[in-house]
Amino acid sequence: MDFSHEKLLGKKSINFLEYRIGTESDILYLLDKVKRRIEFFDKDRLYEDYLANKGHREDVYDQYVRRYLFDQGVDYPFSQPRSASGAADIVSGLETDDPFVSEIKLYDGDSYGVAYLAKGFNQAVQYAQDYGKTSAYFLVMNLSDHNLHMPSDEDAQMWPSRQQVNMASRRQST
Repeated sequence: MDFSHEKLLGKKSINFLEYRIGTESDILYLLDKVKRRIEFFDKDRLYEDYLANKGHREDVYDQYVRRYLFDQGVDYPFSQPRSASGAADIVSGLETDDPFVSEIKLYDGDSYGVAYLAKGFNQAVQYAQDYGKTSAYFLVMNLSDHNLHMPSDEDAQMWPSRQQVNMASRRQST
């Protein structure tokens, strides 16, 4: 008996389930909407606010995203609550099936460059660990003219890009 067809069908079913799990998050849906809202309507105004707030540039985007999430029904999108590793930018719904632990970083290709993004990615992972969560969101506000391509463990066409981090090996190395 040739089971190759059944194996292929099983693999497709698993991929479909993984896709559904990865795309049926309310938070991911809202992050996609806020991304589009910024791109279509508020990019110039936010950039002007960014330029006017030299000491608190990330706060411009943090406040915008928190306000948007709150307006969309996300309860208490707290800004910078303290945890063992520091202060995540936005935390909400920790007691739900769709928790939101996030870190926001700016990218301008200069003072906010690749090293700054690497720091932010590590912070997001650490905050998820602090809150006992298996996922975190790393939000990059691209202020440059460059099209950023983040590495992904998933299909390169899938948005957002996803990185799988082995938390057990991470704890041993820190």
